[in-house]
Amino acid sequence: GNLLVDGPRFTKHPTKVFERLGGVQHILLTHRDDLGDAAEYAKAFGARVWIHETEASSAPFATELISGDAPVELQPGVIALPVPGHTRGSVMFEVQGRFLFTGDSLFWSRELQTLHAHRKQCWFSWEAQTGSLARMKGRSFEWVLAGHGGRAHRPVTEMQQRLDDLLRRMPLKDWRDAW
Repeated sequence: GNLLVDGPRFTKHPTKVFERLGGVQHILLTHRDDLGDAAEYAKAFGARVWIHETEASSAPFATELISGDAPVELQPGVIALPVPGHTRGSVMFEVQGRFLFTGDSLFWSRELQTLHAHRKQCWFSWEAQTGSLARMKGRSFEWVLAGHGGRAHRPVTEMQQRLDDLLRRMPLKDWRDAW
């Protein structure tokens, strides 16, 4: 079934598009501050709503909780990847081994032309976020689709090289947040 990541504003246009596409069966919430109008979409389409258990208080309408820090297969081809850092319960979603919906944990910096993360907007723990992103090594993705920041499409091998480079830069004292 169709997936909706986080919650856009509930308006007529996207609702009609989703209806034409067969509705929304799953709403995947990356973290507590990007819920948008997910509750309205869940009600309109009878969708299952997924969020990490540590963020559950922000989404009482959620029907499914993701626990712990290990990857969880939600359905064939859809994997929840808990990535504590931006928030304690941040989650990325890997779809079909190609698409990585990253919430606010990872994005493509247009300025630096590479994968990047925002230290200033890391509300839980930069060290935890570094460790979470290190667990992404070896995962298969060629698209990075962020909640904030740029998106990019590159070959899997290049994405892994860019991730390695990001992990080398994250502990540096002269870190620079760059869009």
